[in-house]
Amino acid sequence: MALSFSTVSDQNIHSVLRPFGSELAFTVTSSTSLAGKEIFIVPAFFVRETDVQSLLISDYPRYGYRHTYPGSNGTADMTKQSHDYDFCHENVRLSFTRSSTTQFTVTPYGLTTMDIGKAPSTYQLDSVDRCMKSHRLAGSRLENITPSVFREDRVMRFYVVVTDGDYQIEQQGKIDIGFTARWYEKGLYDATAEWSKFDYNLYQNGSAVDGFSLHTDTVIRFQFDKGATNAWDGGWWVYIFRETGNTNTANYWDDIKLNGKFFSTSGVGSSALTGVDSSAIVSSSAITNIAGNLNYVDITFDSSYFEKGYIYRAVFVPAKLNDFSNSFITDTLKITDYVPPTKGDVTDEIEHYDQVSGIFLNCVSGVAVGERLRFKAIMDKTSYDANILTNVSAGTFDTNLRTYKLYVTEQAVQSGLPLNYSDAEAVGEYGIVDNATENGGITTLRMQEGWAGKTMFLTHEWTFDIKLDNGLKSQDVVYYQQIFSVDAKVSDLDIEFIGFFDENGDALTKICATNNQTITARFENLNVGQSYNLIAILDNEKNTWTNSSFIKLNSQPIVSLPENFDGSELVDVEIDTKLLDIDKQYTLQLIGISETNAVATCGTETIEIAQTYAGVQQGAVLITIDYGSFSGSLKKLWFEVTGWGNKLLGSQKFEFTADSEPGQQTIIFYPKKEITKEYSVTLDYKITVFTTDGCYLSGTTQLTVVDTTQVTDTVTVNLTT
Repeated sequence: MALSFSTVSDQNIHSVLRPFGSELAFTVTSSTSLAGKEIFIVPAFFVRETDVQSLLISDYPRYGYRHTYPGSNGTADMTKQSHDYDFCHENVRLSFTRSSTTQFTVTPYGLTTMDIGKAPSTYQLDSVDRCMKSHRLAGSRLENITPSVFREDRVMRFYVVVTDGDYQIEQQGKIDIGFTARWYEKGLYDATAEWSKFDYNLYQNGSAVDGFSLHTDTVIRFQFDKGATNAWDGGWWVYIFRETGNTNTANYWDDIKLNGKFFSTSGVGSSALTGVDSSAIVSSSAITNIAGNLNYVDITFDSSYFEKGYIYRAVFVPAKLNDFSNSFITDTLKITDYVPPTKGDVTDEIEHYDQVSGIFLNCVSGVAVGERLRFKAIMDKTSYDANILTNVSAGTFDTNLRTYKLYVTEQAVQSGLPLNYSDAEAVGEYGIVDNATENGGITTLRMQEGWAGKTMFLTHEWTFDIKLDNGLKSQDVVYYQQIFSVDAKVSDLDIEFIGFFDENGDALTKICATNNQTITARFENLNVGQSYNLIAILDNEKNTWTNSSFIKLNSQPIVSLPENFDGSELVDVEIDTKLLDIDKQYTLQLIGISETNAVATCGTETIEIAQTYAGVQQGAVLITIDYGSFSGSLKKLWFEVTGWGNKLLGSQKFEFTADSEPGQQTIIFYPKKEITKEYSVTLDYKITVFTTDGCYLSGTTQLTVVDTTQVTDTVTVNLTT
């Protein structure tokens, strides 16, 4: 009785953590029937070809894998023997295929890891060493000094033993498959790697970071130079594992939380190896060229994979098609962001000249150049203190707060040019609110000419120092307020400047310093029947009507201004020229605030938001805003979505003409690039509308983005005054 083996070609294309499988399949043929026999396979990774067959013994093998010879053709996994520390030696699985009563094929599926140097026996292995030592006897991790498969030619040996029903050995033999592998950032035989200039950087929400987060997915950008003659056409494997916390009491890939996934050159992924988890690796970009032969890919890692207090490493294995691969490993990577940004409840107000209330939430529109707006964003300390405990963080608002800043920008950004405080001081108010219960800012700004027709953002930014296990970590909490500004000629207000007149009523063409007189600037309202409260600005501001919640200004050199401006009226603004500087150019501005709009009666409305995850590769989210049920006349509608620590992810403004019919608007935005797995994240949506009769209505909802799932919800927006 004898066993014979097929020939398998030598392997020198492999590197650390490159999978092996069907290319190493070998066929065993018996000279007699194998029906009713027990088949044992004992692998030895790796040995020298001249090593003695020490496993040819008189008893059945205690280690390795076994399989009862099946009665019919088919494929099944072999069963791992359980004895002593055999789990430490496991390298995923062996597949057994019966083709006849005398012939079967064994396919080993696993990863190229540490050279154990012999077949399994009664010795324990370290799970982390499997991915970080070149040989079981190596002095330290990540060195390549000890003789091993990563420095010289070795064989992957499989001992095959056939026993009868009483486990008495009837046949035995071995097959040796030549194997030589590349160590991290090395070529064959410890030579220079085929690909070079390996580097990596970490990003969260587009910003560079120095570690992983427990609440925000992290992107690692792997880059290397493939060389002038090496095509990068074999795709790439990506792995992540935990370097600390192993127990060495389970198979190594579970013990170190090994995750792996393969990606094609287009960035399309599939499981790297049956039996190894892949959920930690969300997606990959396609290959992107930097310059010359330098390229990179972006790999996204799921925040839910990481655990506080552990250290991790990632491995990147790019391949040349049907040829070699190189493996690259990162330095130790820690969790540097243990908790989500904490914020307390924010009271948000924007005050306007409106004589009734003048208070709006978050955003305001239809403001003329020169008008004042009073902004307020105050954070509640009590809710902050409660939320920071919920986020498993330490401290209080008062102990953690480092800075409060205010920015005016054309985009919702977390940082930018600080507010020009002189703009606030010119109209008399800028201040930090800080007492036992609240903190924030209150400031008054005059609408600048350069803001006309633009969407401007007022960004309130609190920075906290959070005490974590690895020291202090700064967290930024931002709150955005929006201003939609228009030109000074607002809606139906039509003012005509008639001219300047002296005290005698004579027209003036110039003002002389020697006159020392009061002059009159005369305006006419061309819109009969429309009435406006008036504001005049000449260096300083003057208005004659009151608003209980808004600061009143009555500044010279304007000495007289009517309280309001009625249809067909002439308005005279009196100016004391003695208070004007010689040779200085002045601009007189007259602003009318509609009395009709100020007292509008507003109710509630409903708007339907339909959300669809629209792109596997793009990570796009399609939003349909249906305002068909809106009973009023829309003038403006703006949409915004936030997530990941109150970060503004997208916003869009729509403007409507008087004859606009109710309908829908569609928005596409990208809350997360290249989501390629079942992935859910909760986003905060806000819809705000401004109607033609002066009503501001706003409402919020939370919707969850789930791959291939559409979520529809109805938002009821209530009048905010």
